[in-house]
Amino acid sequence: MNWGIIGYGNIAKVFEDTINSLSEHYLIALKTNKTLEDKKKKITDNYFDFFSTKNLNSIYISNLNNQHFSSAIKCIENRKNFIIEKPALNSLSEYNVFEKKIINSSVIFYEGYMNLYYPYMEKIISYIKNRKIGELKKIYCSIGYSIKKKKLGFQFYKINKKKRIRNINLGGG
Repeated sequence: MNWGIIGYGNIAKVFEDTINSLSEHYLIALKTNKTLEDKKKKITDNYFDFFSTKNLNSIYISNLNNQHFSSAIKCIENRKNFIIEKPALNSLSEYNVFEKKIINSSVIFYEGYMNLYYPYMEKIISYIKNRKIGELKKIYCSIGYSIKKKKLGFQFYKINKKKRIRNINLGGG
């Protein structure tokens, strides 16, 4: 299996290490603006060249959240199977377009939603199904990033909307 990675952040590096540890799986293409030392891989900053890389079977999409949709559509159009980091899509309108394209293709995709596969999740789901913790009425979820700033001994809460994780235009928020 020949893999490509689009976007090359921390999780993509872990994914690359995993591919390198498997037999018969090879990383042959990267779409990144970073300079890498391994010259055996096709490294490109050209979006279209990346998706048309010959012998590329599957793509790991790990670019910014607001780029997931366009990357997924390019995978479908180029008949490349893919894994996409969460969130796969950012809106219902993206989902509606994506659903029509993926259903009419032979492309296989997975959303890389690792939290579902943590061992404790199976136990939590079992507790909810068997009502060991009572009837489920509401789920409250929170991302675990601190927004506290300390100045002069006081704590202030300020959201920096320019940061990727908080910028709704980049898929944060």
